[in-house]
Amino acid sequence: MKNNLIKKLKKHGWIFEHTDKNRKEKDNKEIEIIKKTSINLYKWCSFFDALYSSAEDEWFLSLNDFRNNSDSSFSWNEFEKICIESCSSPKEEIEVRIFWSGHLPIFMSTKSGYQYWAIKTSGENIGAIYYGREPEFEEVTKIAENFDDLIKKINLSLDTNNKILGIDF
Repeated sequence: MKNNLIKKLKKHGWIFEHTDKNRKEKDNKEIEIIKKTSINLYKWCSFFDALYSSAEDEWFLSLNDFRNNSDSSFSWNEFEKICIESCSSPKEEIEVRIFWSGHLPIFMSTKSGYQYWAIKTSGENIGAIYYGREPEFEEVTKIAENFDDLIKKINLSLDTNNKILGIDF
């Protein structure tokens, strides 16, 4: 599954930097959440150190990102930080933090405004994939039942040159 998708993304100009399997690093809270929510997502995120479009405006998050070891100018929780900074009250900040505690980004884009895909990690629909974008990052749309379903949709999108909710591979 992952090798096939990587090949297709590379054909579309994406850059793939393979993970050094000899490097051993401790997992943090976010990585443990990924493991508990979707083992296939964990395997995907551990397969590469970086996977991004040639324009460097779309990228999948890797375990390196969650460990804060990547070269990216965006942290894995950049959109959460933006939301918290824009809160106008403590109540609003609590609501934002609750939202992000249940949605872990797995893909980010700055191509046509700030956009992301996140896996649901708590509450209803755990494991489902959601799409969000600025200005209301917390207003999300479910785009896949789970990570495997998302991979199927991305593969189909690459085969047919269609977009997935505004994301153009």
